[in-house]
Amino acid sequence: MGRYFSARSRYRSGIYCFRTFPRPTEIFWGLRIGAYLIRDWVKGSEIKDLFHVLNASLRVAIISRRLADYDVIHVHGLHNAALSAVCAAAPRGLPTIVTIHSYSDVVFRVKSQKKRVEIINKRLASASGIIHVSNTDRDRGLVLGVYLSGWDFVVHNGVSESSETVLPWTERNGFCFVGSLQERKRVSLVLEARRKNGSPGPTLVVAGSGPEARLVQQADQSGEPVTWAGSVDNSTVRQIMRNACVLVVPSKSESFGLVYIEALMEGAAVIGYAPVINEFCKEMALEETEKRLLVPFDSGCDDSSLLAKLMSDTLSFRCCNEGEQAMNALREKVVQHFGWKGIAEKMSSVYQKVVGNSL
Repeated sequence: MGRYFSARSRYRSGIYCFRTFPRPTEIFWGLRIGAYLIRDWVKGSEIKDLFHVLNASLRVAIISRRLADYDVIHVHGLHNAALSAVCAAAPRGLPTIVTIHSYSDVVFRVKSQKKRVEIINKRLASASGIIHVSNTDRDRGLVLGVYLSGWDFVVHNGVSESSETVLPWTERNGFCFVGSLQERKRVSLVLEARRKNGSPGPTLVVAGSGPEARLVQQADQSGEPVTWAGSVDNSTVRQIMRNACVLVVPSKSESFGLVYIEALMEGAAVIGYAPVINEFCKEMALEETEKRLLVPFDSGCDDSSLLAKLMSDTLSFRCCNEGEQAMNALREKVVQHFGWKGIAEKMSSVYQKVVGNSL
């Protein structure tokens, strides 16, 4: 969760913000909360939810006596039982908001998808307000059968501005890929497309780890202009983006696309998951030249030749004076819409509406 909070708030957030373990006197409260949730769990939740329930019960026990001091409780995440634990411990009438960051726990299931949606709906029934991080993910939830109360909102994730000077195109080089190296992120498609951009062609730096890391390692070791950075921290990721001209992450699915916004903050153009990219373009009301730096790629398309052309065209436009001017204008809009100040104001507005509705 640390990526979703500003540097000034880097202390542990949510139910972890006070202490890691409960004191002996708080274990009683944890057991009471746990008993309530286990009774609910027996009615239809999954085995893994039992472990979430036990963990959340002890965590919430640490802050149970403090809950009455707040006007609103904001829980991040729906699949860890924290929302249920907080609602079980909070005084009656205290408004509780939950942010849903992703439905990946449901989308990528081979079976029991309907059962998982039923569990989600049961948990959401106790929330006073529901926040999604994108309209794309909100729409996905509705298609899955998730029931949303009248008080639901979309508040994008906040991203910190670049801590370094944004480099001009003359000091940048090639492409980068940042993300988990698994099939749905399609790094194999990116590697294939890069090969079609000539030999040796532009460089590609890949940051991440996962089952398809071997494909990146093979390309790196075979002499292709590919560098595997491995699993690195966020500051290193931002540096990789700062040195690249274009970030290419044509995922099959994204809930928000935080990595896209981070890349734009660092001055790199982006090719990515079409629904989220299109939402960004609409949200920021981009000019046509700016849209050439934020390029959608269809999640159902496996055409490496098409991706190669998009990569080449985007790289060429980013590496010219017109593209530089368009990027400067685009970055200003990104800061305005996704920087911490704007997101904090939107979140404050949500709190005020939910608290006002509960009075």
